[in-house]
Amino acid sequence: MRHHSGFTLVELLTTVTIFTTLLSLAIPSFRSMAERNQIAAAHNAFLSTIQFTRSEAIKRGNSVTICKWDNINVICDAERSWQGGWAVFDDKNGDGNKTSNEDIIRIHKALPPTMQMHYNHVRLKYNAEGLSIGYSGTITFCSQGTQTTKQGMTLSSVGRIRIAEQSALEDCL
Repeated sequence: MRHHSGFTLVELLTTVTIFTTLLSLAIPSFRSMAERNQIAAAHNAFLSTIQFTRSEAIKRGNSVTICKWDNINVICDAERSWQGGWAVFDDKNGDGNKTSNEDIIRIHKALPPTMQMHYNHVRLKYNAEGLSIGYSGTITFCSQGTQTTKQGMTLSSVGRIRIAEQSALEDCL
């Protein structure tokens, strides 16, 4: 006599049902975790850019500026959003706008379409002493539609950075 091993249809359906139930409970947690990781990555990238900009300004002995980037040009105006990315350039004449004789030092690509970045200035400029006078404010990173998942930093009137309190962060739209 042969002995057949395997699953019965009832055992298979029970296993699939349990697996589907567990998976449906886990997916929202994974989405939330992925969202938090995206926000943390964008926050850390901009923080790194700020620290790099300050360091370059001191090293070069002249102003270095962060402005909005549109994949072609450095644009320091209110028409563009920070979500499109940003660029750091050697602002030799100190006017806060990129001219043809000023080199782009670093570029950061656009943020994912579900992310938002809020900062109340169109540029962030550090002078040769490492100060960013006049650019204080809170920089907020959040995901559209999620008010609980956001991170940010506060820039002081002299250019010092600290982690922002949750109550100081702007809401996503």
